[in-house]
Amino acid sequence: MKENIKNSFPDWWETIDNERYYLVLTNDLDSWLSCLYLSKKFNLNIGGFYDFNSLWVNDKANGKEPIYVDCDLTNGKAFGNHVQGIANKQSINLNIGINQNNYTDKYAGSTLMMLFSLYGESFNYFNDEQIKLLLCVDSWFKQFFNFRKQWDNWVELMDLEFINEIVTQDSIEYYYNTIIDYGLNKNIEINSNGKLMCGIDFEKISHSKGLFIKNPNGLVFDKKIKDFNTLNANIDIAIPDYINIFSSAMVYRNRVSFSYF
Repeated sequence: MKENIKNSFPDWWETIDNERYYLVLTNDLDSWLSCLYLSKKFNLNIGGFYDFNSLWVNDKANGKEPIYVDCDLTNGKAFGNHVQGIANKQSINLNIGINQNNYTDKYAGSTLMMLFSLYGESFNYFNDEQIKLLLCVDSWFKQFFNFRKQWDNWVELMDLEFINEIVTQDSIEYYYNTIIDYGLNKNIEINSNGKLMCGIDFEKISHSKGLFIKNPNGLVFDKKIKDFNTLNANIDIAIPDYINIFSSAMVYRNRVSFSYF
């Protein structure tokens, strides 16, 4: 990632103290892979789960501060990738400065690929098929096929130009079929006992792509902290003062999604 981009972020991401912080997982593959990466890099525990309807923790969160992963909080430390409905100065997000007027210029890729770029990770450990699978996470491939100018801008800023030779190996239908074949768009859910459930076929990914990914099934977050309401509305909606917005993201040029209490 270009230095001017990294320098625009708050500096807390550079070294994350595992005695002080824990990770909060959200409800999709991008967050899970990003948590696995950060957990390995900084020896961090996954101590919370937030599915935008409720927040749960386990004992790994005790006495520590949260870092939300693949989530656009209105306040607090987070790695995110959506256009923010409400700006958060503590967030590490490539889409800071994107709004409804330049919405199509946004970074449309995953938090995972942003993290790999941010920390200067090598892709030499991945073969082409595995990288194409990673491009299916949050469907970044769509930007290449549908918004090529914006794609070119982001891969240049992220020092990922080498991906151009890989993404062109297949049609857009290949990527859509990959998502369907492995269930990559299935959410991670939590039951009433705080146990995670996920329908993504990680075993099939391991067998056919040679990429072993730990399954979140069975992870337990046994203490529910809070329930949230959710709202998907026009961007110009008037928010009453008594509503506390916890996370927000623009989902279209003129639509925003909130979780609030």
